[in-house]
Amino acid sequence: MQVKFEQVAGASAEPEVIVRAAALSPEVLTLMARLQNGVAAATLAIPVADRIVIVDCQQIVAASVLGERLTLTTTEATYEYAGQLNGLLQRLTAPNFVQVSRNSLLNIQHLRSLEQAFSGNMLALMSTGTKIVVSRKFLPQLKRSVGL
Repeated sequence: MQVKFEQVAGASAEPEVIVRAAALSPEVLTLMARLQNGVAAATLAIPVADRIVIVDCQQIVAASVLGERLTLTTTEATYEYAGQLNGLLQRLTAPNFVQVSRNSLLNIQHLRSLEQAFSGNMLALMSTGTKIVVSRKFLPQLKRSVGL
């Protein structure tokens, strides 16, 4: 991806961002959504049982969904609540959150290593010791996110 800045005399005070690509791919849509959402939120409010817990987004290690139950793993605790992975991914606008399978996402700031698993999948080892399966379909996106 190329990023460049052009100073234009007489332009409006609000910046204009134009995204050029050969096709409207999922990566382009994600980039545009992140630009429209602005700066990533520093905290996330999640409904757990009869209360709402405020979680620091930097402490989120990973999330996975099983049925309609979403499990959010942080450096301090694990929370389970009713939710969908897509909804959580939209709320986590920082680029360090990457979907790695149909039912999991991880924070690359907490990724310690990747190792081979079965059927071409990879296994992500996180800072908390959690292991997450990275599917072949999502592996290229994860590799781009970590700079490979």
